[in-house]
Amino acid sequence: MPGTGYCNKKCVLGWTHNCCAKISGDHIVSASVLRVLNEQKITISSQSGSREHSIRSSALTVKKLCRRHNSALSVIDAEAARLFKGFVSINAHLSEGTDGQRLYFFHGTDIEHWLLKTLLMVFYSKQSNITPDKFQLPRYAISPFRYELDKPFGLYVPTQTNANDLGRFQTEATASVALITKGPLVCGVNVTLGGLPLTLLIDGEGSDFVSLLKTHTYRPKNLLFFKNDQVFCIGFAFSNGSSSDIWFSHGDANATLPSN
Repeated sequence: MPGTGYCNKKCVLGWTHNCCAKISGDHIVSASVLRVLNEQKITISSQSGSREHSIRSSALTVKKLCRRHNSALSVIDAEAARLFKGFVSINAHLSEGTDGQRLYFFHGTDIEHWLLKTLLMVFYSKQSNITPDKFQLPRYAISPFRYELDKPFGLYVPTQTNANDLGRFQTEATASVALITKGPLVCGVNVTLGGLPLTLLIDGEGSDFVSLLKTHTYRPKNLLFFKNDQVFCIGFAFSNGSSSDIWFSHGDANATLPSN
């Protein structure tokens, strides 16, 4: 599709010169994702505490994308919804001991783009004390919509420091978002939806990532959820990811890994 050549100064992607004239309201966390989780409230955290909002609150809608860009980004909203729908489905099958779709596959960059969009929407919504008048984004914060983030920036998923101490998981009726800051700079976002925690980092220093990797895996290849001999997988593809798998047992941190 040819570009418009137009820069809407109210759109955070106006720098692309591919806008339309109309600004569109958008939820700070995709409504399609929250519908999958049947979640009615969301917690926005900041350095000074947290506040819970109804997802129907007009305060959670921010007008920072033109209609053209909002429509274009609906593709990544749909991918994020599919990710969390798969997670909820896996939990249901393991809880009930039933069989179902065993593999869900995603282009990891799509999920990172959705996390970045969430970061921008939360930042501009001013629903915490991390606001544009007090903090700033890295100058390249919006360029990852066009280019993939270079290592060590990108997606991190929490795991255990001890390989024998398996993670446990259970879906939860929770939705929370917290911006990550260092000094006056917004350098990432933590998003936990339905019990699945994801972290996106777009800025930081080497020591920050060394510390994070003690409890997280960078761009994991597979998230493997199991109970007894049942195994379900959420796979990610990155051009610059890791080959690491993360195992999560359903409710039992001392469970033995399934045999191959």
